[in-house]
Amino acid sequence: MVEAIGPNTPVAPGVEAGRRVTAFPQPGCVVQWIVAAAEVVVAVPDELSDAVTAQMPARRSADW
Repeated sequence: MVEAIGPNTPVAPGVEAGRRVTAFPQPGCVVQWIVAAAEVVVAVPDELSDAVTAQMPARRSADW
């Protein structure tokens, strides 16, 4: 969930304070809280469950 966005920060469509997001930082980075660069953050569609969303960064790492 986005807590705050810095002023004049370019973000992906749908990324705004209060929205669920996932981030794709460096492989091996698994944490509950993260300060992430805007270019690695994407909005999560409301129809995706938390369980599916939690797998998104891991799946990317596995493919890489």
